[in-house]
Amino acid sequence: MKILHLVRRSEGGLKSHILTIAKGLDRRKFDMEIAASFDETTARALNEMGIKYFSLNMSDNSSPGDILKAASWLRNTVKKDEIQLVHAHGFVAGLVAQLSRVPSVITIHNFPPDKGLRSFGFREVEKRLGRRTRSYIAVSEALRDSLGRMGIDRSRVKVIYNGIDDDLFEPREPVLKREFNIGERFKLVACVARLIPEKGVEYFIRAASLLKRDREDVYFILIGDGLMRGYLEGMVRELGLSERFIFAGYREDAGRLLSGCDIFVLPSLKEGLGISLLEAMASKVPCIASKVGGIPEVLGEGMGGILVKPGDYMELYAAMRYLLNNRDKSVELAEKGYNLAKNGFRSADMIRDLESVYLSTGLM
Repeated sequence: MKILHLVRRSEGGLKSHILTIAKGLDRRKFDMEIAASFDETTARALNEMGIKYFSLNMSDNSSPGDILKAASWLRNTVKKDEIQLVHAHGFVAGLVAQLSRVPSVITIHNFPPDKGLRSFGFREVEKRLGRRTRSYIAVSEALRDSLGRMGIDRSRVKVIYNGIDDDLFEPREPVLKREFNIGERFKLVACVARLIPEKGVEYFIRAASLLKRDREDVYFILIGDGLMRGYLEGMVRELGLSERFIFAGYREDAGRLLSGCDIFVLPSLKEGLGISLLEAMASKVPCIASKVGGIPEVLGEGMGGILVKPGDYMELYAAMRYLLNNRDKSVELAEKGYNLAKNGFRSADMIRDLESVYLSTGLM
């Protein structure tokens, strides 16, 4: 079966997800092509893997004209390359696939817009063109429920959790403290996130400022980039955190850098699942995350980490303080989180379920 993966502009989790599929898909049964806006290094790596790559710029902010242009390109490419199935990732890519009227599977990674013109547009397109979609995939039960509220028949939505590569479960040398010259006596609290409002990073910074008053032996590191970076850097300065807070920027290898951190924090206000959370669990780092979206499904409603109210920096501060002051509990949660990730979120399981969806379309 020849499949084209259609991907909106992405860094971090979504790109990692696509690369995991590219490495794991059974190439004897499935010929994979990708249309995305990845960087040159990633595009070159895909070509070296024998995967045809098209540069196509789509984002959540694409204009109606750009979306229609992308749909026209997709329709022509499907015909020219004799593609049997389009696997669209995200609502914009799904909209492009539906407008192009090609057989498609759509994976939903994040929550749909729930108000305004964009929400109305998605609902109307789904009503009129949804029959072209052979199957929907949600990366969490929370997202599946959200699609049901949009009017999509829940029986058409299959939950396939994100999976991470087996090598992430192997012990690794801690590198962040060495890279940033952080002495061994210091603790390191990490957060990996795009710097956008939905990720709630400002609450991590506010909680960090409170923790710094209690302890002088803690550094905080933020891995990721985005439109809010200048605003967040200003907040760090205003709160007197500059000497203890590191902006590490976007890192291609973020998940492999977490080993050796003392706490991982995911303060999202919205989150479909959270690949960085899985990577931290696989790295045996105790996790604190917002009780929102698919996060409780990952942490087993708090069995493998501490869940806090989204946007509540006081509760986040208290959780960080508790873990730093209770070494035994921290080690216990790290071990439980590791086992949850290893037993429920491996890439091999994700690939197997994904291949089953492709075969169920009857297009092979």
